[in-house]
Amino acid sequence: MPQSVSSLANGREFLAIPGPTNVPDAVLQAMHRPALDIYTGPLVELTDSLLRDLKRVFATQAGRCYIYAANGHGAWEGALTNVLSRGDKVLVLRNHKGGWVFPKGHVELGESHEQAALREVLEESGVHATIVGPAGTSTFHFYSYLDKAVHRKIVYWFEMETADTVVSVNRELQGGAFVDPAEALHLLSFANDVGNLRAVLERRAGHVCGGSER
Repeated sequence: MPQSVSSLANGREFLAIPGPTNVPDAVLQAMHRPALDIYTGPLVELTDSLLRDLKRVFATQAGRCYIYAANGHGAWEGALTNVLSRGDKVLVLRNHKGGWVFPKGHVELGESHEQAALREVLEESGVHATIVGPAGTSTFHFYSYLDKAVHRKIVYWFEMETADTVVSVNRELQGGAFVDPAEALHLLSFANDVGNLRAVLERRAGHVCGGSER
């Protein structure tokens, strides 16, 4: 025999992002308007005006701005593209445990932090580099069985540049490579390394948005 099916959609509709929240009448009315032609008319005029305004936002007259649709990953990829020159890579090394890390080591007697950083990069990867600037610090604690005490260790990081393209690791490492920044963020095994790389990329992105023309 036939059965009646009742609807659960009673009352006003709700928009569930991030909601639920009431949809204003003005929005409901706007949703009933026919879609605009994206290739002619008002939408093209709006796009042209937005592109002109974007030049003011990025403080450029010679540069060309683009608009593209993407999710959060697209925004991150776009940021990486605009803070790096074509072909820029990140040096990562694979330690004896199989983890991907940045070069690091100990400061020897009479060395500055900068001198130690350049020496460790050369010894671990065979890469000759120059320091661009500081890239933050990492702090962690460890227990020593020698003196039965907890010690604090601070690692100083530096952003560097190099013209070298070949990586030749020492016997303490399994390998190394220059990889794309997005791949480096995926490969790096430790949160501190990922955070330091993100900080460098975000700082360079801020420098670009602050007025330098690409």
